[in-house]
Amino acid sequence: MDEKQSKKTNHNISDIKLENTPTIENLLTAAYDNLQGMIDSIKDTASTFENSITREEKIKIELSNKFKKFVEDIENKEAEAWPPPDLQDSVTSVIIAIYNGTSDIFKLSYSNWDATTEPEGEYDVSPWSSKSYIMDSAPPELGESGVKTYFTYTAIEKSFDILTQVKIENPIPIFPFPGFDTPEWELKIRSFGDAQPTYRTYIAQRLSEHPYSYRVVIILD
Repeated sequence: MDEKQSKKTNHNISDIKLENTPTIENLLTAAYDNLQGMIDSIKDTASTFENSITREEKIKIELSNKFKKFVEDIENKEAEAWPPPDLQDSVTSVIIAIYNGTSDIFKLSYSNWDATTEPEGEYDVSPWSSKSYIMDSAPPELGESGVKTYFTYTAIEKSFDILTQVKIENPIPIFPFPGFDTPEWELKIRSFGDAQPTYRTYIAQRLSEHPYSYRVVIILD
């Protein structure tokens, strides 16, 4: 009798365990509810974040996106934009193109040319805009130091220096005749200040023959 009761009791416990075991449907339902809760939480967080962004910050983001698209379009059309109509054969033209993708005004604070001959602010680059100008010089001579252009731009506590030049070398000095001359272009940039600007710069186009004019692109973001 005791043995039968023992077996019956074990059987009842087994039945209780089976009845309380979650079914696949219950597990999936619980998982879905949990996932839906996570999605709702993410949406709430994103909505809270969006609402916390000020109108000024939203405008800044929009301007930044538009500026990036503008720069991409310009870069895709660089070949079409070269050479500009006023490029001369008798002088070396260094075309400076600056794209300012920041909310700061960058002002020319130093240059190796006389900037005072131009109206005040002529070389300033406003936020989310571009500025392009040309520096003309006598073409470089073989063995000379080359045509150098250097300048500094500053915006509040951040600045950057640009040094660029084209010089002519002859890899075979014993044959200093036309056709052996080799032009070399250089471009260096250095940022400094308490809040250093981020940038990328490159020589976009160049003329491999006299007068060796070229274009420098500076993109601030």
